[in-house]
Amino acid sequence: MDRRPRPQPPDDDYRRADLAAAAAVAVLLAHLLFAQVTLILAVAFFAVSRVSRWRPLWLAVPAGAGLIWTCAIGPGRALAGFTAGPAQVAGYLSGTLGHPAALLHFSRGYAGAGQWLPRQLPVALIAAAAEALAAQWLIARRSGQAGPYRPGLIVALRRRRTAAALTAGDTVTATGACLGLEPATGRPAAITWDQARRGVLVTGPDPAALAQTGAALAGAALRRRKAMIVIDLDGRAGPWLPGACAAAGAPLRTFGPAGPGCYEPVRGSRPERTAGLALAMIDWSGVTDAHRRSGTAYLTDACAVQAAVPGPGGLPVLDDLAGLLEPGALRARAAAIPPYHGRAQVLADRAEVSAALLAADPGAVAAPAEQLARLRGSALGHWLRPAPPPDGAQPDPAGGISLSQAVRERAVVSFALDQAVHGRAARMVAALALTDLLDLLGELQAMGVRTDCLAWISGCESLPAGQLAELVQRGGQTGTAVLLTTTSAAAAAGLAGAAGVVAVRGPVPEPLGTALAGQEGWGPGAGGNGRSE
Repeated sequence: MDRRPRPQPPDDDYRRADLAAAAAVAVLLAHLLFAQVTLILAVAFFAVSRVSRWRPLWLAVPAGAGLIWTCAIGPGRALAGFTAGPAQVAGYLSGTLGHPAALLHFSRGYAGAGQWLPRQLPVALIAAAAEALAAQWLIARRSGQAGPYRPGLIVALRRRRTAAALTAGDTVTATGACLGLEPATGRPAAITWDQARRGVLVTGPDPAALAQTGAALAGAALRRRKAMIVIDLDGRAGPWLPGACAAAGAPLRTFGPAGPGCYEPVRGSRPERTAGLALAMIDWSGVTDAHRRSGTAYLTDACAVQAAVPGPGGLPVLDDLAGLLEPGALRARAAAIPPYHGRAQVLADRAEVSAALLAADPGAVAAPAEQLARLRGSALGHWLRPAPPPDGAQPDPAGGISLSQAVRERAVVSFALDQAVHGRAARMVAALALTDLLDLLGELQAMGVRTDCLAWISGCESLPAGQLAELVQRGGQTGTAVLLTTTSAAAAAGLAGAAGVVAVRGPVPEPLGTALAGQEGWGPGAGGNGRSE
């Protein structure tokens, strides 16, 4: 036996329990003596509520029936019928005060019950419904929660209407978009554009369901003619875009293994930005810290020299940069810097130092050289080049992809990067596009310009969480709604703190639930910080 002392409840709890028990016994005794029909109906209504899990609103049906019955026969007659039996029982009990032996003939108090019990029904229906409702309220207050209730007819009809609207693609609301439906209420699980600008994270185990939810928000954005940038790393966010863009009249520019859009944000940029874009694509995992620092410094100097002396016009910038990852090539390009360049001597000195360090340790740029070569040799890397001029004329604007131009023209840019097919090349291009978008939003923020744009990153677990959180922050400061979808519970848990809205398709994974536990507004069907669908 466990002889350890157990904590005892306070004396006030004992007193409350005793009072509640005494009150319950008194109510039961009063019903048995004076309101037998009410007791039977109240127990029946309460049992039906517990078994059927109907909402308490159903008790309005018997209460309404009793009210109609009372009005039909007249309130005076209904009350007289309800009090006839209790008056007879009360008279019998009062007569036993001077003659206690009369209690042995208890049946005299209920003589003629077959006639006066049915007369209690009109008022008893109303009283029993009220008592059943009060009992449910007391139990819910004591347990701290109501229900769970079974969805009723209204909820079923509302759910059917919402599902039909979603199936038809009607996801636009007055202030935002409908992402799905709330099963408990049947209402649309909608978010406003103000909420979306604080970042939307959609997660769950089914990638098709995530794509459906993302398409709901993206479809609403298209109907509002917002600019949209889609980075599709799982191959599910892009297939529906051509038809949706055609229906909305929005221009679509696609970057993918089959083109046709060419994408080269590193051309014509400042040396610092070119270096940042190039370095964002490099995967430094498995590289020593010394080689990483040396490689970063060398690429930065190579980009500065390249900006001073650009390569041939038709040569892709990445190909030109890959050629400069040789000490001799960097020295030769630095020697071609014109004397009138304001920083000619500084760049020449930097190039000489970097070339000497690389000659002493060729492994410093081994990772960038190998990865850039593989990227340019892949199906995706083939389109990282300037757009060819049509028929020898000026370059076709429709053939080249520019994120800033897409935002200005309210166009749609789709990066079809299925990493299951293209592997590291897909992740490198996605990192390039993400960094380009971050730079664009940073420039807009510095100028105090707000935009009307949606950025959707599907399969965001493959990109650095820090950059994604920064994208959400800059999006909120520039009016850009950021949508992140992922099937990774760990990635969702890491990004949940940055997103203003978290939508879960299916059961809430444990890491995400732990990350969001205690946050205000989080919970199934919550309208604030989180929503479980």
